[in-house]
Amino acid sequence: MVSFKRFYVVGLLLLGLSIFALPALALEYEISVNPTSIDFGTVAVGTEDTQDVSLLVTNNTDEPVDLIVNLTPGLGFSVNQAIWPVPANASNYPITLKVTFKPIDAESCTIPLNVAIGGVPGTAKIVTLTGTGAAGGGGGCSASDSGSLGFVLLLIGPVVLFALNKWGVEI
Repeated sequence: MVSFKRFYVVGLLLLGLSIFALPALALEYEISVNPTSIDFGTVAVGTEDTQDVSLLVTNNTDEPVDLIVNLTPGLGFSVNQAIWPVPANASNYPITLKVTFKPIDAESCTIPLNVAIGGVPGTAKIVTLTGTGAAGGGGGCSASDSGSLGFVLLLIGPVVLFALNKWGVEI
């Protein structure tokens, strides 16, 4: 007959392992980001503003890894380097990203800058980037004011043309 005490002791040992050992195994990689958002304010179209994002990366493995930086292209935001090597067994390895906003249109933009260890799920961190392009250095125009209408017209235009054609209207 198996005693209750044996199960109790084994259960406590497993609980202790899960509290102390498993979290240590789970922290193979860690990324801290400062700041977590950047507001470039208003920047004249054709000019640029650059700000820093400081990262501390921990790689508790015996293999070097790559830190991948990703952002949506074509909105005026850029970063000085997309792939950063992080050495094996590195603790708080410093990386400084140079993020530039060079607006191409007089509009407001907000996009995420994603930072993650390449190929490792659950390591992603996000820095929110915001900026407004201004024509001639003056006030800017929100993308929701002009861009949304253009987008809607782009979407419904072919549908309207198709319907008119079906009704026999020549265009």
